[in-house]
Amino acid sequence: MKGLTVVAVTFALFGFAGCGGSDSDSGGSDEDQVSAVVSDFSDNIADGDYAAACDMYDSEAVEFFETQGQIPGGCEGLTEATFGSLSEDQVAGIEAESIDIEGDMATVQLVNGDEFGLRKEGDGWVMTLD
Repeated sequence: MKGLTVVAVTFALFGFAGCGGSDSDSGGSDEDQVSAVVSDFSDNIADGDYAAACDMYDSEAVEFFETQGQIPGGCEGLTEATFGSLSEDQVAGIEAESIDIEGDMATVQLVNGDEFGLRKEGDGWVMTLD
């Protein structure tokens, strides 16, 4: 079941355009912070910085990715395999269309129709498999 979750989650993240945690944990409303995570993740993917993209996942997601043997390289390998072949247009086209925040959880609907979840951790937001 979790194997299917990995595929579903990674493909649901197709719309992202950045990573790196810079804007995502700096003040602003929760919606602004969640939007910044999406933007940062997409930027990291566009730059081929899969390690920084992995830093945007919660520890449970990274731990799960590290246990997957189908693709070598743990989180970085899985992220590169999923996003490395995207065209610039596909990466640039990944952006939040709507954000729904309920408590410490957020659901982001992407322009391409996919969605993914985030969880508030400390003062910022991280991507999750939930």
